[in-house]
Formats: sequence, structure tokens, C-alpha cells
Amino acid sequence: MNDAPNPHPLTVISKQLDDRTVTYAKSLPAHYPVERFKRDIISALASNPDLVTCDRASLFNSVNRMAGIGLRVDGRQAALVPFRDRDRGMIAVPMIMVAGWLTLFRNSGQFKQVAVEVVRIGDEFDYFIDNDGPHVVHRPAGSDKPLSKAYALAITKDGGVFIEVMTAAQIEKRRNVSRAKDGPMWRGWYDEAAKKTVLRSLLKLVPLSSDDLDRLDRVDDDETTFESAPLPPEPTEPRKKLSVASALDKLGGEAPGDVVDVEASPTPPTETSAASPESDSKEPAPDLLSDHVRRRATMLAAAQERGKQARVEGLHKRALPPEYREAGREAEAEAWRKGWDS
Repeated sequence: MNDAPNPHPLTVISKQLDDRTVTYAKSLPAHYPVERFKRDIISALASNPDLVTCDRASLFNSVNRMAGIGLRVDGRQAALVPFRDRDRGMIAVPMIMVAGWLTLFRNSGQFKQVAVEVVRIGDEFDYFIDNDGPHVVHRPAGSDKPLSKAYALAITKDGGVFIEVMTAAQIEKRRNVSRAKDGPMWRGWYDEAAKKTVLRSLLKLVPLSSDDLDRLDRVDDDETTFESAPLPPEPTEPRKKLSVASALDKLGGEAPGDVVDVEASPTPPTETSAASPESDSKEPAPDLLSDHVRRRATMLAAAQERGKQARVEGLHKRALPPEYREAGREAEAEAWRKGWDS
């Protein structure tokens, strides 16, 4: 009988991080060594034990995304946050903080100044454009009154000035059309979320010509992966399934691999169910798994695999294949995006 104690969860996760060192090293920017990245992850888990109890697939998917963005998971630039999901229970959600956005702007080497602030009711604020370009004047009143606006400013090294101003109503409008409108950022750090919203809008104005700004563009394009979407309605059929290898890994205490989101297919009939001796009906039972269903499942699986490969090849989530943009192929387009996300 083996009486050896089970290893501490952090010890297990640390080994799993070590096993992925080569993968992380390829994703991280040169100024962020992979050993520091792994230490930051372990430190984040140690400081928030709830993360250790999160669904392991969500945890490692979040870690993978953080490596791709290249920000420190230190609670200032970025953080891992436990969040309750209706389907999987507690999951880990990667959250990019405003300081992380500003870091990527500054690391690009293109800007002399980057700033973002919220304006509260009672603050002195003026935004205008004259012959010299756009200008903003903000003198905070030092109150904790409700937010009325948010603005972001970027000045390039060649003197270009870019300013984006959004009212509270415009910020709420952006929030309401987001799949992440009820995510942890909006619920717990509203000012941060408002600043990120106006920074994201500013990003569309500035020129993108560096790896760091390309990483920012990736954050903007895939924002829903960094803030958990609102809880979905209770499904009538199970939708979230692990691949066989992932399920075996989970049973063995290892981190699961890719999570595959598949449509639940009807169970093929057995000989007994297809023609029961006790049945009075002489009509054969219909084939519950029709050729149409098989073909559809094959098409969706192929689209999802293509999306996954596109992500591996570094393509944008916006780079949806033209054939999936055609009318009637919306399901394949969604499967492609799910593959890209996975």
C-alpha cells in the first residue's frame, strides 16, 4: 500500500509549467524571460488559493494567453481572476489591467506620452480642436462622485496627437454590446473597465507598427477571452466536453489539453432499441443519427480545426475564411471562431 502523501497542488502546477517552458519561451517577448513568467504565475496562484481550485483547463488556457500577450501577471499589468461559470464551476479568467495596456503602448517605442483618466461630475474638463490640433484640459475636483467621461491621450515621438473622449453613456453603450458586460472587470473595477474601453477606442486611431502594438491589437480583437462572458442560460443538452486525452489527463491530476466545444449528437440506436421484440409496431425505428447530422458535425469539426490552425499560424481572429462569410454558413463561421479561441 502506498502511503506517500499527495504532492501539493502548487508543486504539480509548477511541474506542468516547466513542461511547457519551450512553448512559453516562443510566445513571450524578449524582455520577459520565461523563468520570471513562471515565477509570476506561481506567485499569483500562491497569493490567491482560489485559483488552484479552478478548472485546470481554464487555468492553463489563461496562462497561455498571458504568455502570448507578454504582460507580467503581477496584479498590476495583468492578473488571473477566479470566476464562477455556470457550466464548469470555478474557472480562471485572465484580466489585462490599464497599466498593462499602457505598458504595451510605451514598449512600442512610438510614443512620447500616453495617458488615460476618468472624469467625474464636478471636475473641470474641456476638449477642443483648433488649428494646432486636438487639446484636452482636465482639473480633477478630487471627489468620488459618479463618472461622467473617460479620455485617453497619445502623443507620438514625431509630434502626432491622438485624443479619444467618451461620455458615460457611450461607455455604457459599449459595455452593453460586449459579451463581457457582466464580467469581473465591469463588476469589480468599473473605472478600470471604462479606461480600457476608451484606450481600446484610441487604439483604432494610432498607427500600429510594432510587435507590442500588435499584441495590443490582439487584446482588442480577442477581448472576450480576457473577461468571462455573462453566464449562459441553462443548456437543455450538454455542450462542454473534454477530448478523451484531456479527460484522462484530468483524472490523472494533469492539466487537461484543449477543451472542445461540440454539439451533443443523438445517441445511435442499438439493435434492441431499433427493433424491440415486444414492440407492436412493424415499422423500423428511424435512424437517429442521420447522414445530414453526420455531414453537419463533420463540417463544424473541420471548421473548428481550421480556426485552431489559423491561431497557431498567427492569423487574426478577424481573418475568417471568405467562404464562411457567405449566407447560410454562420454555424461554420462560429465553429471557426471557437477553434481559434481554443
